[in-house]
Amino acid sequence: MPRGIAQTVSQMVDRVMAMPEGTRLYLLAPIVRGRKGEYRKEFAELQKRGFQRVKVDGTLHEVDMLVVATGFDAMTGALRNIDIRGVGAASLADRWADGPSSYLGLAMADFPNLFTVTGPGSPSVLTNMLPTIEQHVEWITDCIGYMSARNYTRIEATQAAEQDWWDHVQDAAQVGLKATNVLLLMEVPMG
Repeated sequence: MPRGIAQTVSQMVDRVMAMPEGTRLYLLAPIVRGRKGEYRKEFAELQKRGFQRVKVDGTLHEVDMLVVATGFDAMTGALRNIDIRGVGAASLADRWADGPSSYLGLAMADFPNLFTVTGPGSPSVLTNMLPTIEQHVEWITDCIGYMSARNYTRIEATQAAEQDWWDHVQDAAQVGLKATNVLLLMEVPMG
């Protein structure tokens, strides 16, 4: 049957049952559609459940290769592995459990006096890293100098500023190369 023509469940079952014993086929079911992201957790869960392949934006991939490729956490791994606590003993690792957010890649609401150099949400991954690190360190140094000269002892991003920046980062990422369509692909041996 030509691609794109709707079939009833009965028609699909009849087609599968008419195939010779030993036929292998792929069943495709969308698990993400029209939403950009990296989907590390989804790929890891699919691998645990025994799935071997997925189709991402029209290209077939081995699940284990995607899990390996997305398993390195360069942006937040070091910060999540330190027990960083903010206001009310809130854990940064817990706060970032569903993904990081920050203001300018430098600071987070409810984590006063915590600066991150080229942290999540900074443009660092799209720039020459060394000048970007230098710019961040110079900004942080100037900020601390400004605070010290005025006897200020606390600085933190507001939640509104963090959310506005994070929304901007996500909007900018829409033109990036992340997946927009992930299909669950199950290879089914017949017979």
